[in-house]
Amino acid sequence: MRGDIERVYNIINLDDKGKREFILKLVSNEGYDEYAEMPPIFIIEGMDGSGKGTYNELVVNHLISKGYNVLLVKEPSNFLRTEIYDSVNKKMDPWITAALFIWDRKHQFSLLSKEKYDEKTILLFDRSYLSTLVYQTAQGISFETLLSLHDFVPKHKLAFVFVCDPEVARKRVVVRSKETGKEIIDEFEKLEFLKKEKEGYEKITRRVDDCYLIDTTGDESDIPKIFERIEKVLDEKIDF
Repeated sequence: MRGDIERVYNIINLDDKGKREFILKLVSNEGYDEYAEMPPIFIIEGMDGSGKGTYNELVVNHLISKGYNVLLVKEPSNFLRTEIYDSVNKKMDPWITAALFIWDRKHQFSLLSKEKYDEKTILLFDRSYLSTLVYQTAQGISFETLLSLHDFVPKHKLAFVFVCDPEVARKRVVVRSKETGKEIIDEFEKLEFLKKEKEGYEKITRRVDDCYLIDTTGDESDIPKIFERIEKVLDEKIDF
């Protein structure tokens, strides 16, 4: 594995076609069983400061109240989490970050495809390949290229994509940093990038099927009303 990671770090020496071919070959080594046998996939996705975590919890509680077994899946997984965050923090070439995310994602799906599930199970993803489409496109990689590199991803049943006004998002990120004591050093939490992030997620909902754009601009008093819309979509989709 270490050798493959070193090769990932060296892909900056390739042209874009070579980088794409390298990633395809890298993930082809992971293999997978029939994804059709996997439970329905729900995705919670969105920009920093959009309240995604709050609505994630509400969605989980609602699904459980309906009798579903919710299996939470986080991205990135433990497989390449350290390497991925290292690539982000050191602001490496976006192709390196994309390659690591895609490899980690393929590995995780390979493991998930081998599990046995209850018929009432839902796989709820906290972030997904949609993040890569937004973040690495904003860093200069072609959206179409990134989309084509995710042909292995099973089709989701629905995705909630949370956005809000970038200024509001920025204020929420600042408040969160003060509460947690975490300094804001990530370029993805800066205002200019938050603007790109919002545009990217809005594009996602126009280009990818079964994505629902949820605008959370407002205050805590708006949460119940916003979640009413989410509940309606959930109840239309959880028909098994």
